[in-house]
Amino acid sequence: MSISFIYKIELAIPETPNQDLEFNTDLIINKTSKNPDIAKHIFFGDMLMTMNDVAVTNKVDYEETITDLVGSVVEFWFQRINGDLAGIKPLYQLDPERQSKLVLARGYLYFSIDIVKTEQNNEIGLYVKHYQNRVIVTRVKANSLAAKHLAIGDHILDVDGTRVSNKNIFGKLITSNLKELGHTNLIIERPSSKESEKWTEWALDAPPSVKIRTDVQTILEKVRNDLIDNKAGPPKLKSILIKHGENKDYDDMPAVSFDDDATVFDIGSDAFGKKLKKVNRSSYQRSTLLSLRNQCQLTHLFWILFKSNMKLGQFHTEMYQSNTKQTSAWSDYNDRRIRFQYLKHAAGVKEASKVEEKWAKAPPVEHFDRQMFVEYFPQLFYDLRYENNMSCIQIFFQT
Repeated sequence: MSISFIYKIELAIPETPNQDLEFNTDLIINKTSKNPDIAKHIFFGDMLMTMNDVAVTNKVDYEETITDLVGSVVEFWFQRINGDLAGIKPLYQLDPERQSKLVLARGYLYFSIDIVKTEQNNEIGLYVKHYQNRVIVTRVKANSLAAKHLAIGDHILDVDGTRVSNKNIFGKLITSNLKELGHTNLIIERPSSKESEKWTEWALDAPPSVKIRTDVQTILEKVRNDLIDNKAGPPKLKSILIKHGENKDYDDMPAVSFDDDATVFDIGSDAFGKKLKKVNRSSYQRSTLLSLRNQCQLTHLFWILFKSNMKLGQFHTEMYQSNTKQTSAWSDYNDRRIRFQYLKHAAGVKEASKVEEKWAKAPPVEHFDRQMFVEYFPQLFYDLRYENNMSCIQIFFQT
């Protein structure tokens, strides 16, 4: 029997179609509908496949298609995990708090399994590695507790309500729960598309992520406890960034100013309560800022002198023409710099959205390993392997 199946449901599309179905960006139901008639048939974790035989894969496709179907009856085809399989539980059977911690993506099948220890068999038989924030199954021992429902390439996301992205944390959780409770529940992400299967094959062959150090684990545990104690967190600030299509006139764009005062947000440290030495700006940053300031002062001074000499008639005709040409060239140069800065600003907005999306899919900070620190905090951390590789390259060129 297949682990998933496709079902059809017909729905009348009202004037405000987006209120009845709540999807994530990959068109997977991430919240139970407030409409009780729809909630009876469409569950958390169901993935939309087609609408009136039109394939849809993201929210943009959905909104464009649904707008043309307002006021009509539409055939929706969804994919759902088969809840009739023994030991397999669809995600809609989980409690809402556990559901809210999941980030679901198209191209994968999501379900939970129960592993129960028995007197005849208490061997887990599961071998895993962690790679890019995922705990991946690399081997399953025959006739073990994990052999019935797990396969090579499965990603383990959660152990009894605790998200995992590190194999050491996963190992501690599953062994302690089986020892104390005699059973444990895992949430599985199984590749089901060509792209996800290809990535998993590549991840299985890649070297494992660097093991997280004990002192870093201690820091992350403290940060996690602090976040739990203060769930509300700092107030959200309104962004000064401009959305695409707004304020196209540069004169209407909000001004951004910079000063020496900075707001510091401590993520984690092993020096809590201690006074740390202030780090000055790099010499490159200071020289760049001084250079720009001197250029602005010189330009301003030149313009004042130019205007005063013009009024007094002290410039010779050739000198006047030369200065006019230089001023025009300088003005054009500054216009190009301004346009370039606006292009950098637009690129920064796009890059900021990528960073926000990247952090939205990041695991809890207490599960970060060393490789994740390099990926998410490149200004503060670097990988020694990169430094060693660069040393090897320099030696090669020297010889």
